[in-house]
Amino acid sequence: MRAKLFAVLLAALLLLPLIAGCRGEESPGEESQPPDATDTSATNAGGDPTAPERTFDDLPDADLEDRVITVLTRDEASTVLWRPVDWVCNTVDANSTEINRAVFERNKRVEERYHCTFEQVMDAEYLASATAAYMGDTEDYDIIVMPIIHQINSMAANGYYKDLATLDNIRLDDPWWDANTNDSLSLLGRYYTLCGDVNIVDNLATWCTVFNKSIAADYEAVGDLYEAAYAGEWTLEKMYADARLVANEDIGLWGIVNEAEASYAFLASAGMLTFVKDENGVPENNITRPSFTNVMLDIYNWMADDSIQVFGDPDIGVGWGVNYDIFAKQDSGLYLLCTLSTIIGPQFAETTSPYGILPIPKYSSAQESYVSTFQAGNATGASILVNHDDAEEIALVLTAMSAASVDTLTPAYYETTLEQRAGQMEDPDALEMLKIIFANRVIDIGIVMSGSARTVLIDTIKDRENFSFTSLRGQHISRMNEDLDRVIKAIQNDFKPTEESES
Repeated sequence: MRAKLFAVLLAALLLLPLIAGCRGEESPGEESQPPDATDTSATNAGGDPTAPERTFDDLPDADLEDRVITVLTRDEASTVLWRPVDWVCNTVDANSTEINRAVFERNKRVEERYHCTFEQVMDAEYLASATAAYMGDTEDYDIIVMPIIHQINSMAANGYYKDLATLDNIRLDDPWWDANTNDSLSLLGRYYTLCGDVNIVDNLATWCTVFNKSIAADYEAVGDLYEAAYAGEWTLEKMYADARLVANEDIGLWGIVNEAEASYAFLASAGMLTFVKDENGVPENNITRPSFTNVMLDIYNWMADDSIQVFGDPDIGVGWGVNYDIFAKQDSGLYLLCTLSTIIGPQFAETTSPYGILPIPKYSSAQESYVSTFQAGNATGASILVNHDDAEEIALVLTAMSAASVDTLTPAYYETTLEQRAGQMEDPDALEMLKIIFANRVIDIGIVMSGSARTVLIDTIKDRENFSFTSLRGQHISRMNEDLDRVIKAIQNDFKPTEESES
């Protein structure tokens, strides 16, 4: 079985750089953007679009003279499902995971070529430590890895990070960088943190749909869900139609096992982001536009039907984690909305029913692409402090790590995800769905920049009696705009103090 799956994996992985690095196609979800909400991200810098894609072997040589490359990450003990295992692994043994082995192999390739070694500092106070390194103008950390929310809000917004697009040793159009994600995270054409093959926690934090194959097979009208996805007919309307067909309170069967946080995943899949960007990459508030409100109302109406779905949220359903038990242990749900971390986590360890993976459904079949998004509080990116004296040298190492990950860490991640439950995921279609998910990811920069934007979306869903979006938006709009203006003005002023900031 492993040999069979690897044959599929190897064939697919040859195509991954082509998918992830493509720039000539329409942006995911663009066709569903409202006429007055243009979302134009800054164009990626660097590289000749006609040139062949680079590989690890194509990178420039250098001698780092046994330099220790220090990577700052979250404390492993504090993260459980979000362990930062994708950066440093100095030893492997018989008990090592495929991910551990892949990281070890990748880093050895980089170490041998560039004469360096890697050290990981796992720190529960990673944000304070990174800030202290900047304020003290030290080089305690070469690569900073933390949740994207903190990367942007607390570090980039204060001018602590290097614009990685300005570094000669980083070409943002290289196939190992996640172009869609990095473009959506850019601010005013500046790239302060990057995602790509070098890390997998961003994969783990990506929203998806999981379905119970046995339950789906019991209902002819549900049909072949993979076929529907390939045909572009996997939509919210279909999901909820299937849920109404399957849900049966008398036997404890749910159509959807859900959570309120899925609201912004549905919105992103519809091309609706709280903040969108103008032609200069400047974010603008999109949440006040009528088109956004209309889509939000539709999503609310779908998610408000408690007769067909159970929520993993103490405020509106069952306790946290119970929703996973309902789907994975009790086999009592057709669809589960979750992040991909769930599949390889303890929640699915005892499941016996076969299951498949789908993208977040489209808002409408008229959309050309499925669009997925992240749980921004857990997805991580890589950054370099702006005052690092050897930023180009570190950029070369970061590039090399990402390039070497293409045929080490990336296939190990796919293997782990697809084979974690043995025969459960012996399914070539699941691999294709993962490729679709990862090739069409964006992140709502509004969710990243403003906790108030996230609050409005989630609290709207939690109010089961009324569509309170408009009133909630009114309560939080000032704070959202303040969060937006603060970052924009800081960047436009190159983070120099202004009379306003000094007063």
